Amino acid sequence: MFLFLIIALAIISTSNAITCDHPFEETPGGKCLFNPMGALRLTWDEGQRICRWLNENGRLVEFYSYEELQDVTSYLNENYAQCSQWPSGGPWMGAVGIPGTNKFIWQSTNSTVVVANWIEGEPKSSSDSPAVAVMMNCEFAFKWMVNERGNVLPILCEIPPRRAACPAPFTRVGNTCYNITGKSSTWVNAQKSCKALAPNGKLAELETVEEIYAVTDYMLKNGNNRDYWIGAEERGRNGEYVWASSGKPVVVTNWHYDYVPDSRTDDTIYVIGRSSYIYRWNDATRTATPYELCEADPADLS
Repeated sequence: MFLFLIIALAIISTSNAITCDHPFEETPGGKCLFNPMGALRLTWDEGQRICRWLNENGRLVEFYSYEELQDVTSYLNENYAQCSQWPSGGPWMGAVGIPGTNKFIWQSTNSTVVVANWIEGEPKSSSDSPAVAVMMNCEFAFKWMVNERGNVLPILCEIPPRRAACPAPFTRVGNTCYNITGKSSTWVNAQKSCKALAPNGKLAELETVEEIYAVTDYMLKNGNNRDYWIGAEERGRNGEYVWASSGKPVVVTNWHYDYVPDSRTDDTIYVIGRSSYIYRWNDATRTATPYELCEADPADLS
């Protein structure tokens, strides 16, 4: 079987984006997938072993957010929707049934499947069912259904994308590259300064709780108790902020404990460096002059 797999890899694999190791292919949303379609048909357990054989971090594909699920489902529908090329209807994924229940977990983390995309009427499982796992069915736009783990289906493997390095003067914090420029300027000039440092460079946009925690920790160690601009702005509506690069609303916030919005409608946001505020947020006019905290995607710096 391994000889056949090597031949299949040579036939169907091409050179891929820099964030995915060969023979994995990058989706628009950044997943690294290996999809041999009809070239391999395996039981669920064999599929997991082959994914790990391809890469020590390989596994049948798993989904922990709606964005991941939408990314991969759209990718399959746009590129692999000819169902005649899918033996047995579609590929295995990394979810397995809990015996005696109608619940499912992701095999690699043993965590409950929360984000799901079941075909209507699924999942079908019962206390007397054999060991089951989950597949994506091409005929139903790659929605999910239950299948017996011992059946042979195609596989869809994934690996984590490579973490691109952050060249000087940027530093990796979490999954992003940041740079404290050491300059103070107006908000508009700070955006220009960040843009000059890297393709798509911008004032830092802290869109998730994880980003806020990671950057706050970094600033407590490196920020020298200074105030720093971030990339949020009002656009004519008081108290309604968006991220400048995308126009997306600022949903997750970290305002300081006694923050009260003012009546202006053209404010921007900075983080307060004084020790008692631990880099929580405040608003200011665009002509204020905090220091610059820039952000760039690692992919733009490689």
